[in-house]
Amino acid sequence: MPTKQRPLSAGGSRPSSTRSHGSPRERRLSSVAYASAWPTTFHEGVTVRAYSPDFRALLRRSPQLPNESSPLLLTPRDVGDCSSFWGATLNVINVLMGVGVLSLPYSMRVAGLTLGLGLLLGMGIIANLTGHLLGACLASDARLRSYPDIVNAAFGLWGRRVVSMICFVELFIACTMFLILVTDSLHMLFPAMAPSALLVIVCACILPSTWLLNLAVLSTASLLGVLSSLALLLLLLNVGLTTPPGELGSIYRDAPTRWVADDDAWALSIGLTLVGFAGHAVFPSIYSTMDDPAQYSSVLNVAYTVIGAVYAAVAVAGYVMYGDATEKEVERSVSLT
Repeated sequence: MPTKQRPLSAGGSRPSSTRSHGSPRERRLSSVAYASAWPTTFHEGVTVRAYSPDFRALLRRSPQLPNESSPLLLTPRDVGDCSSFWGATLNVINVLMGVGVLSLPYSMRVAGLTLGLGLLLGMGIIANLTGHLLGACLASDARLRSYPDIVNAAFGLWGRRVVSMICFVELFIACTMFLILVTDSLHMLFPAMAPSALLVIVCACILPSTWLLNLAVLSTASLLGVLSSLALLLLLLNVGLTTPPGELGSIYRDAPTRWVADDDAWALSIGLTLVGFAGHAVFPSIYSTMDDPAQYSSVLNVAYTVIGAVYAAVAVAGYVMYGDATEKEVERSVSLT
């Protein structure tokens, strides 16, 4: 049976099929988006669409609302607070070149020069490689901003929670370790003051730096940290070169050194060496604050090259100067000379 044709409208043409005009937001702003016209016949009416005034001029001045493809939080590149290539490099060096450099001569003592330098080179290569892998993960999706975000994409919500807790514990323990180290070092300079009083002073001095949310500003403070580590290397070399030959602390002294460890204490050097390269928890933050994230790989290469050179110089110089008398922290050995 043939289908019945719908009657023509007053204009002589059949109504077109219903199509969406404008974005959903434009349709929501229209107060009379749909209306029903008078029927052209007694039995059947024709649905037509009457549009409200054009609000697109107002939409251009309205704030952009986020959707499922846009991040809810602004990145530093959105607000103009970005780190340059050298600023990001200084941040990476400052994160890595910390307390670990002080224990490297002792690591040479317990592992021997051969194994100690081998661990130093191997750990540096592995840390650099994993840092590049983190950058590749972050570059794969603009919504990934942190270490937990990467884990969430791979293992879901529970993986994110576990890794977030691990990162929190790692950073908390690192802060505690730094506070204890700074307090002990100041107590050597000011033995008359109680360690608890020095700890309060250190916390009061460090607290304002925690209010900085922009790593581009923090790169200036990172420069001071890098210069402090380089000053330690220069101080160590100065002591070794100025101490009379044959005395403890002289770089010309024939101190008892070993190329290969002869006991089971070498395993301790693994942790001591790894501390100097641990800082991946903050790499995503450094990546997200770069004005050109494509330079992230170059930043890591330059940073690890500088760090490796300083670490090797401090480790070898400290161990050659003090031999089996090397303390767990090299500044304690320097204070004895």
